[in-house]
Amino acid sequence: TFIMEIEDYYDSTVKSNLIIPEQYDHNYVSLSCLEPGYYEVATYTMSDSELVATDRTSFAIVENTDFIDNKDTSMFGINTHISAEFHRNTPELLADEVYKLGVKNVRDNYSWAKVSKEEGVFDIPKTFITELDRLGIGAMMLGGFNNSIYVTEDEKTPTTTNSINAFADYCKAVVDAFAVNGNPLTEFEVWNEYWSWDESENSAQNYANLFNAVYNKLNPSYPKLKMAIGFNNTADGYNKW
Repeated sequence: TFIMEIEDYYDSTVKSNLIIPEQYDHNYVSLSCLEPGYYEVATYTMSDSELVATDRTSFAIVENTDFIDNKDTSMFGINTHISAEFHRNTPELLADEVYKLGVKNVRDNYSWAKVSKEEGVFDIPKTFITELDRLGIGAMMLGGFNNSIYVTEDEKTPTTTNSINAFADYCKAVVDAFAVNGNPLTEFEVWNEYWSWDESENSAQNYANLFNAVYNKLNPSYPKLKMAIGFNNTADGYNKW
């Protein structure tokens, strides 16, 4: 038997003991009583009155609205992963789908290894940039991750003077590509979830060195560009930093 409980933003239970009989492999639960807002749902799997599994996720109920007409006042952004291997959408289609959602900006990454396959040479795809500009969508880009041309096998991340400078050059190439194609960036993130790559005792200092190098490379040309620190993906990494 599957039992569901729903809580609102303030952790107050608004619906409980929603039971889905075990003879069904799927079912529907009416949420018509809920007002628009943010909610979390907890599920409990029971077998002979014993709890065998639990899970939790979030969802939102929004009012029926025209997202495109309200884009200028939208508070939402979205992560698009245009450079991910699993991405099957073309840049044009992806930008159009983002536009329909009514978001004001996207967050994405042009992988260092993909855009620099030859030392000192950068090939930044332009289509996604120009499509975002056409639709009036801003972008926050992040720089990452390793590139075997510049980072040695002994390094987990850029830590030598040469590899750090090469990474900063790559970040500058990405920001330049947006600037010259009509959609200048307002934010740039240096790496992400750095702890996953470098769990050494010097991890925080290594990241600080990398961040400072990128900042010093970008700031003279783009003094208004906001620089973002990539968040740690584990409590252990966060606490040690």
